[in-house]
Amino acid sequence: MRRRIASALGGAAVLTASLASASLSPAVASPGLIAAMQRDFGLTATQAETRLGQETSAARIMPAAQQAAGAAFGGAWFDPAL
Repeated sequence: MRRRIASALGGAAVLTASLASASLSPAVASPGLIAAMQRDFGLTATQAETRLGQETSAARIMPAAQQAAGAAFGGAWFDPAL
């Protein structure tokens, strides 16, 4: 059990590092979505586009996180502050 948890934590650390270092190109978003993010989250247009790129990257690596953690996977949460 400890080996599985250590493996899951190691996989999560690698995935986190991959996300942090990934080239975060802005996602293609409608002007309405960008405007809503500006209004609701107090972001600039550039910040909204950056966040969408980060969310897209996180969504792409989630299947690998699930696979690395196996049965220990309890879900994922995107935190834009990290």
